[in-house]
Amino acid sequence: MKSIQILYCLLFISCSCAKSVQQSEDFDVVNIDEFKNIYNSNKKLETIKIISTQRMYKSYKLASETVKNSLHKYTYRNGRLYSIIETSEQNKDVITTTYYKNKSKETITIRNNRDTIDYSLRLYKDHKEEKIDYERIIRRVTGKPIIDFAINDNYEEWNFYDNECIAKTVRHDFNNSQTEETYYFNDILYKDALQRIPKSNNKQLIVCYTSNSINDTLVEKLFINGEVSQVTKKYRDNGKEIEHTYTTDGHEVLSIQYKDGNMDITVDSSTFMGNSTDSIYVKNGKTIREAKISDDTKRLVTYDYDPSGNLIKRVEKIKFLD
Repeated sequence: MKSIQILYCLLFISCSCAKSVQQSEDFDVVNIDEFKNIYNSNKKLETIKIISTQRMYKSYKLASETVKNSLHKYTYRNGRLYSIIETSEQNKDVITTTYYKNKSKETITIRNNRDTIDYSLRLYKDHKEEKIDYERIIRRVTGKPIIDFAINDNYEEWNFYDNECIAKTVRHDFNNSQTEETYYFNDILYKDALQRIPKSNNKQLIVCYTSNSINDTLVEKLFINGEVSQVTKKYRDNGKEIEHTYTTDGHEVLSIQYKDGNMDITVDSSTFMGNSTDSIYVKNGKTIREAKISDDTKRLVTYDYDPSGNLIKRVEKIKFLD
């Protein structure tokens, strides 16, 4: 009960503090990304020149300033976007290219023109790129494994989809040469799902989703190998869509979505790795502002777009809390 009170308290703070974060000039870090969009004769993006400036402040005074430049180049075939090449003046050895081919999107990041350090391929079942067939992801730093708490940068992963839902994941860890298979099922029990997967020497996980309605509340449960891992309750309250998720390791996430005029607002609060609240403001499908408050930082991000709907400026302000 105490953690629920914390979540609602954070939500109240986020709604009232978004303005205070915006109005305060007492920030420790300010990151500014400026995008110069250049269009071709067909009014399609040809290049984007990006100037990224980071300003560090100490005792209200500018302590340092760093400026980085990067470039995105767009090419088209038969009037359709074919590729985007991303380069940076500060890291010329790394080039990222995204190819848009027949029902597929492929992104390759190459270092020193020979080492592929990041690769992804997403194949769609239709030309509208709405229904995914499968995706393949490879992230590997040759000879220098980098382990992050969020991602392991030495793995290959295949995700297979069925009726727009993920059905199977195969993940191979290059660090320990182990392969893990995860199977996903809706509205069946673990013992039944167990009969549907092939035998394998790899580590296997079975994820089952179940749902049922209690009055006006939809209750969704996630089971991993037969053990409940997460419970989510979804309902509406005064025009707001509420999702309240509980995990068996004691964390909670509360998500509230609602409209305010022509603005779509989402407020997410979490107790994972400390208390935090994210507020996202979207207008006409474009994110206008984000405000995040956690135990140790407050962060405000604003976005500006040109008449074509492409980003021209992103400003991020960060304050470290004592």
